Amino acid sequence: MASISTIISDQGVGLTKPEASGSQQALNAKPDLPYLTMQIVVRRDLLEVLHETRDLPETIAYLQDLKNMRKVYDIIHSKPVLIPLN
Repeated sequence: MASISTIISDQGVGLTKPEASGSQQALNAKPDLPYLTMQIVVRRDLLEVLHETRDLPETIAYLQDLKNMRKVYDIIHSKPVLIPLN
C-alpha cells in the first residue's frame, strides 16, 4: 500500500499525494477516479483564537507541531448530518 503524506502550506491543508514513484504509477493506471475530499470541522472559538494570536511565538510553536498532534476522527455516515454544521 502506498504511503500518503498531507501537504500543509501557508494556505492550509491541501490535497494528499503519494510519496513513492510506484504509487504514481498506480494513480496513472486509473485516471478517471476522483480525488478524495476531506472536510475538517474545527471549533470556531479555537479557530478565532489561533487567528488572533497567529504572530505570537507560542502559537507559532504550537502550529509547527501539527504532525504530532492528537487527531480525533468521527465518521459521519450521511451528508444530511453535515448540513447543519454550515
